[in-house]
Amino acid sequence: MSMTPPLRQTAARLEDEWFDIIQKARWGLGWSLADAARAANVSFETLELWESGRGSPPPAHLAALARALGLDAAKLSALQEGGGVPSPQPREGGGPVRYAALTGQMRGYPVHAYLIFREGLADAALIDTGYDPIHALEAVAQRRLLLRWIALTHCHRDHMEGASFLKAQTGARVAVPAAEWGVYRAHHGEPADLAVSDGSTIEVGPDLFLRPLPTPGHTAGGTCYAVDRLCCVGDALFAGSTGRSMSPAGYASLLASVRERVLSLPADTVLLPGHGPITTVGEERRNNPFFP
Repeated sequence: MSMTPPLRQTAARLEDEWFDIIQKARWGLGWSLADAARAANVSFETLELWESGRGSPPPAHLAALARALGLDAAKLSALQEGGGVPSPQPREGGGPVRYAALTGQMRGYPVHAYLIFREGLADAALIDTGYDPIHALEAVAQRRLLLRWIALTHCHRDHMEGASFLKAQTGARVAVPAAEWGVYRAHHGEPADLAVSDGSTIEVGPDLFLRPLPTPGHTAGGTCYAVDRLCCVGDALFAGSTGRSMSPAGYASLLASVRERVLSLPADTVLLPGHGPITTVGEERRNNPFFP
């Protein structure tokens, strides 16, 4: 199997700024701007300015706001000051189980998919599609891989577009979270091949198994996939942030499931998100304000 030289990602910009994090936390709690302003003892107009990114709160006010929203004040302050960016990770790496990051564009917005395969073997899985399926076809062909599975972390369009096309071109089967089976079928006009649920396993090839980790909250069936020292997290977790929750109940579920299922993995586990830079469990334990 030919291997391309690993490309190391640069010190990439985080998916979310500190003010995006404030807004996501407020939204997740079901608070209005007025609710959060009262809790942090600032004016409505001041908080509105901060959330727009046009103002910068003094440290004491930022700490008060973080505490009111259940965020880690020190971590949020570090992000505001430009810290908390994970160490650059290669776009292709891993141990015996390898990953290759593929980045597509949805109306100019970058979205990542990941090829997962075992060194020296041809069987591979694609986690999400990165919106544009052509780059996945090219990556599979370049590495002389056989795409066995397309496993979706969730059924938002930027992560599942082109899945039926890839299936037709490669013969791969499609796995989707059970709670989003109907969403996939409605969009693609055909059912997926496997409904992923807690405790299930996806056999990709010899000694290569994906272990689904349900992390609902961004969507009803959001699921991460762990294999070896890798975990594809979709939009459940970003470097320094999380995906936007679908509701206050979803927010609580998202934080709890990520904490229990993802951040409990070994610290050197590489986290492969749907947007933003690649990170690790250890980096997110240290830097992510959503997890005090």
